[in-house]
Amino acid sequence: MEPRIILFSPMTRSLQSAQLLSAALNVPCTVEFDLHEWVPDMSFSWTTIGEVMANFADLETCGGEWPPGETRAWDPLSAVRKRVLAVFARHADYGRILVVCHGEVVRSLAGVKELGFAELVPYPYPASPSPSGAPDLSYQRSPQEPR
Repeated sequence: MEPRIILFSPMTRSLQSAQLLSAALNVPCTVEFDLHEWVPDMSFSWTTIGEVMANFADLETCGGEWPPGETRAWDPLSAVRKRVLAVFARHADYGRILVVCHGEVVRSLAGVKELGFAELVPYPYPASPSPSGAPDLSYQRSPQEPR
């Protein structure tokens, strides 16, 4: 089953990939700002790659979420997931959607930390409820799935 629309991040590399896919699949594509990559500093005031890497290391140390009762400069993965799921909700009428985005966006939804080049990661939307009634946003690549 082919996608009915391609959504992509506003970053140049996503736009280029989405346009190639759109032409090859004869499917319309549209930019969605909220598919942008994880933000290492919500003030957008970083000036060096060292600052970005330090915030990423802190994200990793904290397991992707701010510790209870604390805040950090960086975007927690739950916030990334929330904005991306809002994009999916806006386009739910399309059914099957192809999304061209970035590693931490995929991680926020599917829990996949290491992606291969141009890897496709399926994500069922809407997410199925967990026993607690909350959406189950986890995804584990099976051993049979290619990287």
